[in-house]
Order: sequence, then structure tokens, then C-alpha cells
Amino acid sequence: MKIIAFGDSRYKRIALNWAKHLEAQKILDYTIYSTDRDVFDFLVSNKINTQLIPVNPFKNKGSYAWNLRFKFMSRLLDQGHDILHSDLDAVWLRNPINFISNEYDIISSSGNMPPDMHDILGLSFCMGWIYISSNDKTRKIFKNIISNEPRNFDDQVSFNKYLVKQGISHVSDHQKNIKKIIFGDITTLALSQDIVSRHAPPDENTFVSHPFSPHNIDRELFLKRQNLWILDDDKS
Repeated sequence: MKIIAFGDSRYKRIALNWAKHLEAQKILDYTIYSTDRDVFDFLVSNKINTQLIPVNPFKNKGSYAWNLRFKFMSRLLDQGHDILHSDLDAVWLRNPINFISNEYDIISSSGNMPPDMHDILGLSFCMGWIYISSNDKTRKIFKNIISNEPRNFDDQVSFNKYLVKQGISHVSDHQKNIKKIIFGDITTLALSQDIVSRHAPPDENTFVSHPFSPHNIDRELFLKRQNLWILDDDKS
């Protein structure tokens, strides 16, 4: 399984903060895909696992950015990699890997967008922290979305819309705070916000804190105010 994140120079300190949280949990097998030379050089100088890629979705405005990220993830699935994608502001406070199993096609944090999915199940699948097993079913999801959606699709909206279109054949409580949902032949787990917090405040039981914030906010300052900053600013 590849634990992955993406970032450009605007997020280089946030990327470092994210990686240091993983390393504090002794999680070392991650890759931050650097989308420009500045963030790549910064992370290399701080001995962070990174790879420079020739795609920078974040220089584009609007949802075209998610299109490019989604296509890159699709290529990883095509190469046979199971992937756990995390946004860089989804801060790993405890090791959540025990929630991951390739018995399931998709294991995701939950949010409330898009609202039509939320209206049906009381949750939606959040692309900001999501595991996707590499198999024929998931590769088909990505290929169909890329082929049929417009150039500027929002990956989370399109992903949830695709799942709903398959039909919901099963919903049950898998464990406390985890729902098992089968869409057609796609078997998923939805982790509650007690596990990966998004719209609920984290507590001592939270594994990953991914607090919702306005897009125009200073993300570093926001994470510091949320007590999610691990860096010693004198050294980073």
C-alpha cells in the first residue's frame, strides 16, 4: 500500500508538518508527491520522502486541479498499487492503519459533501482521506469518471455520484462508528468522524484530524490554532 499526499510550494511547511506527524507514529512508508521544484528541494533538505512529478494540479484554479490529481491516482491504481490518499492538512494524531484492509474496495473518511449523497446515507465519502484497493472494480470507477465527466469535474462530487448510481444493496454497522456499505458490487467502509474528524472537533480518541476550513485562510496559522502543528519553528 502506498500512503500518498500531494503538495506545491505554498504548502511546503504544511507538508513537512504532515510528514513529521506520520514519523512520530513511526510511519515511514509514505510519499509526498512534490508538484514543483521548490517544495521538492525543501522536503529533500528536511529528509522527507518525496518524489517530483511533472503534474501540478494546484497551479490551476477551480476543480480542474482535482481532475489532474484524480488522473495521477488512477495511474497508480493501474500500476497495481493500493493507495491511501491524505490531504496535507489531514493530520495523523494516532496510527490509523489498522482500519485499512484490502478486503474492502474503498475505506474512506466521511463528510457532508455532496449533499445528495449525505441526504441518502447521512455521510459522504471524503477524498481528503481515502483508501482505494487496486482491483478491476476501482480501476473501472476511475476510468469511467475520467472518461465521462467534464474537464473541470470535482473528484469528490463525481466519486460519490458514481457510487450512488451503482445502487445501494447493503448498509450495516460494521463496528462502532464504522458503516459497511455496498454499492452494486463495490464494498466500502465509511469511517465516522470519531475516527477521522472533519466537521466534528477531535478528541482523545481521534486518529486523524482534518478540520474543515475556508479555502482562503492561512492554512499554517489555522493548523496552529487547532493545536495540530508539530514543527519547531526555530528549526524548520
